[in-house]
Amino acid sequence: MHTVCQNCGASLDTPYIMLGAAAECPSCGARTIPKVPTGTSFPLTGYEITFAAFLQLLSDPAYRPSVAPLLRRWFGYELEVSGDAVLIRSRDGDEVAPLSLHRNIQGDNSKQYTLYQAAMNLWR
Repeated sequence: MHTVCQNCGASLDTPYIMLGAAAECPSCGARTIPKVPTGTSFPLTGYEITFAAFLQLLSDPAYRPSVAPLLRRWFGYELEVSGDAVLIRSRDGDEVAPLSLHRNIQGDNSKQYTLYQAAMNLWR
């Protein structure tokens, strides 16, 4: 998907599901969260959700009760809330990177579909 660097405005090619995830701009080398230019149409994606939407599902207190049981059932992960921050913890107490978890879910058709359905039920 066509996006632009927030720092230098360079054109970037970003996979749809990675919208909202930080990346290094190949043009200026700065860390950026690629932006979708105004007027851009989004691709038909099936049941994929963007990383930004995934973060919203984790961070919004109203959405967490629907998402936390899925993460617990699938991976044994727990959400740990501290103020505005939400950490994902493994059974061993290790912190799990949200981007890695998002990619794992999006790479599994069954999990992807289940998370998508949960999100759509929340966002309707």
